[in-house]
Amino acid sequence: MRGAILYIGDNTEVRRAKCIGIRNVIKSGFQVGSHIIVVIPYRRVSRRLITKNIYSAVIVTTRKEKRRLSGFYVKALFTKALLLKTNVELVGNHIYGPICFEVQQFFSIKMLSYTYLCI
Repeated sequence: MRGAILYIGDNTEVRRAKCIGIRNVIKSGFQVGSHIIVVIPYRRVSRRLITKNIYSAVIVTTRKEKRRLSGFYVKALFTKALLLKTNVELVGNHIYGPICFEVQQFFSIKMLSYTYLCI
């Protein structure tokens, strides 16, 4: 959804970003694995990123529950995204918290190696 505030889940020293566009529209809104365009409206301390620049991001967890084929539902406390340099490279080198396993369908396995838990 455009205008949504997302939490950033990597070590780029950015806490929140604002969604301004969705690259691959999946049904309505965004789901796990959606490739979105974000802007960092404000910052506290950041050496690598400049505010008010446009970046790519990928959604790794959502507040909306996701039903899996096995019948289980996966839901997080907040929607979390990871900033990307290009379409597949991460800006940070560590991911905080668990990420959904469905992300591997859209991006490389290398992204899953940065986290300690996949749900």
